[in-house]
Amino acid sequence: MVARSGGRLYFRERFGLYLVGSRPAPVWFHAASVGEIRLAMPLINSAIRHGVLITCNTPDAYRLAVQKWGDSVTIHYCPLDYAWSVRQLLRHYQPAVSFIIETELWPELYFQCAKHSIPVHIINGRISNRTYQANFLLRVFYRRALQTVTKVWARNSEDRQRFLDMGCPLRQGDSGWQHQNDTPNDACDTGASVVRHRI
Repeated sequence: MVARSGGRLYFRERFGLYLVGSRPAPVWFHAASVGEIRLAMPLINSAIRHGVLITCNTPDAYRLAVQKWGDSVTIHYCPLDYAWSVRQLLRHYQPAVSFIIETELWPELYFQCAKHSIPVHIINGRISNRTYQANFLLRVFYRRALQTVTKVWARNSEDRQRFLDMGCPLRQGDSGWQHQNDTPNDACDTGASVVRHRI
């Protein structure tokens, strides 16, 4: 089965090959699976007027995004975490700000966003046991990647501590974002300000 029914589109876009004509999509949300799409829905809805790009990792998430927003946003599979494939996406859609929903670390994506001056916000962020217990060399690599991140709203206090231990520049109040006055909608507002200066 071709990537569990994602078809040729799945493979093409995972390698950064986008055939449709480009249109600016200043606000980029990466929501890997169905759960992340559902979590991001309020944020995406609030940002649509600015121009939204949604990337997914699974065909089910892709289909849910199409069903929910159709042509009002741009929807693609996220490229594999290699410099050349991520660059293709960034050059094609030129996002001004990015929001990564829940997902594990994507080092090359973070590095490329930093090189293109694209702020990265991680929402409901988590770090798995496997990543947290990685060997020294991998932890150094992850630390370098996380130091490029603009802001993290950690899933809970344990994940917040893990982000701190891994070198991420968290601030007080970034944990448990759904219970704080400082919410991801503030990040959307920040992104909107970036967008207004960009377009």
